[in-house]
Amino acid sequence: MHLYIHGFGSSARSLKAERLMQHAQLRDQRLICPNLPTIPDLAIQTLEDWVIHTRPQVLIGSSLGGFYARYLASRFELPAVLINPAVNPDIRLREAIGQATQYFDGTGFEWTAQHCDALAQYQPSNEDQRRLWLLVQRGDEVLDAQQAINALPLARQTIEDGGDHGFQGFERYLDPVLDWRGY
Repeated sequence: MHLYIHGFGSSARSLKAERLMQHAQLRDQRLICPNLPTIPDLAIQTLEDWVIHTRPQVLIGSSLGGFYARYLASRFELPAVLINPAVNPDIRLREAIGQATQYFDGTGFEWTAQHCDALAQYQPSNEDQRRLWLLVQRGDEVLDAQQAINALPLARQTIEDGGDHGFQGFERYLDPVLDWRGY
């Protein structure tokens, strides 16, 4: 079983989530992708509950979801695939303070400085980076791919020139991502 963690303002209806879910079904594998609260502490609590109760084999996270996946991988000693992950979202998401928008349905939510401050406490500690697979595209227009590359020197790294924050051509990695078990 895999747990997919969507990014900031995204949902279980994101393109990557839906492609992974469809592909997992074709392979008779189970993939869960919960819609997360926008409040970081509640999102982490929700994800911790999912991990404790479903015991996923692998975490998969994109953008802010990659940050959450990295934290959970460290806390629960799980392998994870991090797709264009946020490294320091407590800093980067200060630009989003105010009214933000859910990408899927266009509904608004409030993003505050307190939410950014809360993210800082979820920086992973004592992580075994060999359990992590970093998938980044240097053309990411939202996050600096080099930050993730520098932060995860011991992780398996797949670095592509070009691309974007959505990770162009992600379907090429559906099987390898669902097969990832770390190391």
